[in-house]
Amino acid sequence: MKIKTLALFAALLMITASVAYAATATAPSTAWVAQATDGTVTFPGDTTNGPLLSFKPSANVSMAYDSATPGTSYSVGAYHTSGAKAYSTSSADSKIYMIDFPPATGIGTIVIPAVATVGTSTQWGAGWSALK
Repeated sequence: MKIKTLALFAALLMITASVAYAATATAPSTAWVAQATDGTVTFPGDTTNGPLLSFKPSANVSMAYDSATPGTSYSVGAYHTSGAKAYSTSSADSKIYMIDFPPATGIGTIVIPAVATVGTSTQWGAGWSALK
């Protein structure tokens, strides 16, 4: 019985791994990306090809991810589609930032900071505020 359980668990792990690698990645940018039908949001690790970064946030959560060099500099953000706040952080700052947006119009043109601005004084635009 234990061997059957272990074999089933191993088979499920292989299926999960193949689904993760079969995901279509969205190029890193400051724009928000909705979840795929399997609930994942997948980005390449950099703007060329890099390893895939696959997130599986809660239902109805969209994400944004921008990176120049994997592991060196990034910006990442998330918001719930029925909410009115977006949250973001970057590799240049230990703080989490929040921005309010009108629920009637949605997130509209609000984007996360571009990785090119990470670590500069202009990184966080108007409306973004650090959580305390």
